[in-house]
Amino acid sequence: MQLIPAIDLQNGKCVRLFKGIKDESTIYADDPLKMLFYWEDLGADFIHIIDLDAAFGVKDNRAIVRRMLKVATARIEVGGGIRNLKTARELYSFGVERVILGTAAVKDASIVSQLAEEIGSRHVMVALDYREDKVLIKGWETSTDLNVYQIGKIMEQQKVGSILFSSAESDGTLGGPDIPSIQQMTATIHIPIFAAGGIGSLEDVEKVAETKAAGLIIGRALYEKKFSYSEVILLTLKTQSQKLD
Repeated sequence: MQLIPAIDLQNGKCVRLFKGIKDESTIYADDPLKMLFYWEDLGADFIHIIDLDAAFGVKDNRAIVRRMLKVATARIEVGGGIRNLKTARELYSFGVERVILGTAAVKDASIVSQLAEEIGSRHVMVALDYREDKVLIKGWETSTDLNVYQIGKIMEQQKVGSILFSSAESDGTLGGPDIPSIQQMTATIHIPIFAAGGIGSLEDVEKVAETKAAGLIIGRALYEKKFSYSEVILLTLKTQSQKLD
């Protein structure tokens, strides 16, 4: 299971939200580039960057994202407010390894297949954020009547490379991941699932590692030092070794 540290951008700073609520943010670094270098120095070879301002449709942090891409040695996946093919293509041209579509994909799934055809499925991820099995859009502020597992199947049919699966009720709470939903999604579709939300302990990481999730995005727990990056890497290596045995 791949472990990916998260850098969420709001007002030019590195933050984490509580349950995805725009006004419930905690600032962890004034300079996101320092956090990029911090995770790289610890050995992270993939980093998850979300432009929260763009996701909420208030402004964007694209200039910061571009600066990060220019200096990064790790591979970068970027999401937040990517509502059209032009923006997705632009980010990919800047060197983004995985472009994360959200609202745009839910509204029109054909954008997924078109982008996948242009840049390759492995470079396209769709974020399925949910609450009570219903898909959330527009920065988690708007709930739909769409079942998250059914939308997952549609995205798979559209040749998306992977799914970012995030529980709004768990995100940023440190209260534990939504294991039953992760298990259901990994049983529903057969493309890589990257889980996010609720991690607060090494035990939580172990629970996700025991599912069929391909990866785990971790934010607040690392920033608040509930465990170290090296500890979580060692744990996942141990879990993988046990599975092989």
